[in-house]
Amino acid sequence: MSNELRSRWSDSGFTTVTVALKQAAPADTGCALMAFALADQARPEAFDVVSRLKKRGIQVWMISGDTPAAANAVARQLGIDHVMAGVLPEQKSEMVKRLQQNGHNSNSTESTISASDTITDSLQKDNKHRPFARVAMVGDGVNDAPALAQADVGISVGSGTAAAMETAPVLLMRSSLYSLMTLLDLSQVVFRRVKLNFVWASMYNFVCIPIAAGLLYPIADRGLPPVIAGLLMIASSLTVMASSLSLKLYREPKH
Repeated sequence: MSNELRSRWSDSGFTTVTVALKQAAPADTGCALMAFALADQARPEAFDVVSRLKKRGIQVWMISGDTPAAANAVARQLGIDHVMAGVLPEQKSEMVKRLQQNGHNSNSTESTISASDTITDSLQKDNKHRPFARVAMVGDGVNDAPALAQADVGISVGSGTAAAMETAPVLLMRSSLYSLMTLLDLSQVVFRRVKLNFVWASMYNFVCIPIAAGLLYPIADRGLPPVIAGLLMIASSLTVMASSLSLKLYREPKH
């Protein structure tokens, strides 16, 4: 197999596998019988999902065990600017840990890092303003389980292996990557509702506690009746509960 053909396959995103025959004699170098070009097919929605994530200001990294040439070819197809290539299964969690420690800069330039590089120095160059980063890891294989456990948010796809699904705290029930966008959208909606409930409860107690303590006694010459105080307390809880239950009205955005 010529180096030119091997290079062309790698540049096209294929991983080359060669089958060789070697005699038992130590001096025999053997000969190549056949070569295969293997490649994983990207999900049809992958490019659109990556574009949506980048529009949200989320930096997308691809961690792959393929050669840098093959990994870069796939990354170019999907619009991914940052690639960690040649990573062994046990090194994936270390890569995630280093990303967490060194953070990222959303304006950083395109970069490719192999497992043999000193990636700590490479990542520090891209991050002068944010020393730490929150990392979400999406994976579906057995080899992804340690990285899913290391990430701040481990996300497994429903069609993945049992090890990945048991390790990741978040499970996408559908195999479509659009579920990831729904997860992000729903998380923001829930977090906004939590903040709204907190602000409402704080303001409610800020106003009602002084009244219950007798703030109006000098004016009305009487305190707040216990029955009224109890009803107001129940009203506060019911309001927060109704606000939370309104999340049932959430509808998945159209993709």
